[in-house]
Amino acid sequence: LSANNKVKFFDGSMQEHPSSHPLHATWRRCNNVMVSWLVHLVSPSI
Repeated sequence: LSANNKVKFFDGSMQEHPSSHPLHATWRRCNNVMVSWLVHLVSPSI
């Protein structure tokens, strides 16, 4: 995670920007990457 600069998404220090903020789309894209990683890492048997 630190290699991809994504630790803040897990430790809670990266908060979602309001939709009017210029970085909202960037935040949303990174968040979607993190969700995708989690979905694909979790075992279906859980």
